[in-house]
Amino acid sequence: MKRTIFLTVFLTIFLTAFLLMGTVASFSATTIRYSVWGAPTELPPYHEIIKEFEAENPDIKVELISAPWSSYFDKIQTMMAANDAPDVMFLHTIPSWAAKGVLQDLSAFIHDSDFPVEAYNQELLSTFSYKGKIYGFPRDNDTSVLFYNKDLFDEAGVAYPDYSWDWDKLLDASLKLTKRDSKGRTIQYALVLERNKWHLWIYMNGGKLVDDLDNPTKCLLYERKAVEAIEFLRDLVLEYKVIPSPAGLAQLGSSAELFATGRVAMVMSNAAQIASFLTNENLHFGIAPLPYRTKRVNGLGGAGFVMYSKSKHKEEAWKFMQFLCGPKGQSIFAKSGDAVPAMNTTETAKAFASNPPSEYERRIFFTETSFGIKVPQIPGWYDIFSNYMVREMDYVWTGQKSVVDVLGYMSEEVTKRIQEVGTW
Repeated sequence: MKRTIFLTVFLTIFLTAFLLMGTVASFSATTIRYSVWGAPTELPPYHEIIKEFEAENPDIKVELISAPWSSYFDKIQTMMAANDAPDVMFLHTIPSWAAKGVLQDLSAFIHDSDFPVEAYNQELLSTFSYKGKIYGFPRDNDTSVLFYNKDLFDEAGVAYPDYSWDWDKLLDASLKLTKRDSKGRTIQYALVLERNKWHLWIYMNGGKLVDDLDNPTKCLLYERKAVEAIEFLRDLVLEYKVIPSPAGLAQLGSSAELFATGRVAMVMSNAAQIASFLTNENLHFGIAPLPYRTKRVNGLGGAGFVMYSKSKHKEEAWKFMQFLCGPKGQSIFAKSGDAVPAMNTTETAKAFASNPPSEYERRIFFTETSFGIKVPQIPGWYDIFSNYMVREMDYVWTGQKSVVDVLGYMSEEVTKRIQEVGTW
């Protein structure tokens, strides 16, 4: 009898333990890794996204890997060399990575799900494609707007900029907003331009950098519309002296610093500046669209999220990407107010526009993004532009060389480099 009772108790305990083990096993979470770059102050949105995703998907845990910009890409490449990169990564210049075979083609995942890919800015999304396949989704767009100092405008008796502002109105206002001391030295500039924004003015005038953004074969800086645009900017610097030379900007301070301290009345910059401007009690600023000549133009580009081609948890990684890159994740990024969401839905637009200074001014970013033009889609374009073209343009801003000469030899050199690097 005792033996029967003992066996019964033993079997009950054994079966209970077995069932509990099975239950635990069935609910054990799969862990995926997700990498981003940025300072600790930039990480809260990522933590919030992970928290909300895990709450909706208790069977998936997300491990966040972060590193500073300066070391992030070396870290990722080292992990890729060991076939151990994160399942989901934050990267830029997506075609260059896709060409190496390290990114997952997302076409099948998109096809088999109801992911709202159509809600993305399609031109921006195209920069995340390689040979007709989508390999990632942009987090945001680096949209520029015109910030203006209301007090300086009021003092000069100049109406605030709006959608009617063309280059003529810009010049007229700039002449009134510029101040000089008794010795003729400029003590207040009208506008400050960063060294890497001059190409937008070429597009505003109807010109082009290259013949075809997707498959460029030659540089078109020598054409009349490009020359006219750069001559206009040169005159703002050297003849009218209403903007500081982009070549010497580093000696004066950053463009944001010059604007925040009232040394310039206007600055072309992005949404990331708003938070710091708002903390300055002495700065009363407004937001306006960029001026135009023959067409409205803005920049188009940014980093985004991709999946590692050798991920061992692709289904889980895709599930996370749908949350991260969908309306919920995009809205979390948008509500910080620091970046213009790449996905334009009612939810994301509301999240971004709910931030100060006003809903109307915030929505200008969305309008301006719709005018975005992407950079030429070839390997090494950022190196060609930043390390060669921007540097050569300094000869124009300092008056050492003519616009025609600089744009002429730059066209030849850039065409040569385009033909050397080919396409992805």
